[in-house]
Amino acid sequence: YVRRLRDLLGPTVAEGPGKEEAYQTLYLVLENYLKALGPIIPFTTEFLFRSLTGRESVHLESWPSLDYKAFKRPELEAEMENAIKLASKIHALRKDNKVPVKIPFRKLEYSGPQKLSEEVLKVVLAEVNVDALEYTEEGGDYAVAGDVSESNQDQARGRARDFVRQIQGLRKEAGCKITDRIVIHAPTSSADNPPWPKEFEDYIKRETLATKILPAAELTPAGPLT
Repeated sequence: YVRRLRDLLGPTVAEGPGKEEAYQTLYLVLENYLKALGPIIPFTTEFLFRSLTGRESVHLESWPSLDYKAFKRPELEAEMENAIKLASKIHALRKDNKVPVKIPFRKLEYSGPQKLSEEVLKVVLAEVNVDALEYTEEGGDYAVAGDVSESNQDQARGRARDFVRQIQGLRKEAGCKITDRIVIHAPTSSADNPPWPKEFEDYIKRETLATKILPAAELTPAGPLT
């Protein structure tokens, strides 16, 4: 759940109702989870709870309570269990064929006991980095098939995501704050031959809070900018 929230949180995400709702939901989950864990790991939960809420102590809080019947959706819960099974099958397919998660598949097919709803299917697609999943037939257990060659992979988008990962690591090494704007210096033989997919330059700058990408002898983030 937290992994799926990443696209809704942080300084690179535009302000809006979805971002605010994501923060409120995550806060509610963390606050009550820390209360429940308090008797088991008292010192860690005390530190985290006070840092999160600013209140005196997690051990002075009331035990969390929830009217589960008011929120229970058994059909959705069962479908999400199937979604987890399907995602595991796709991850296994990637592992068997040595295709990293950062490289998107354009399309795969799946069979199994249930065709997932569009709402739940979107969660699976984002989790396994596949553009489209087509349901083929009903079966006893989930199975996944499709072309795993590079012709069914978006290699350019995968390289862009890997480039973003490198920059994020360098930001951390350089001591940049998560809100700092930077300039990326990247090695390249010419302005027309960048080490990143040119069509993803705006995406790279948005994800790394970069104002520009300049040619250089080695890959470095220059920042923060003032």
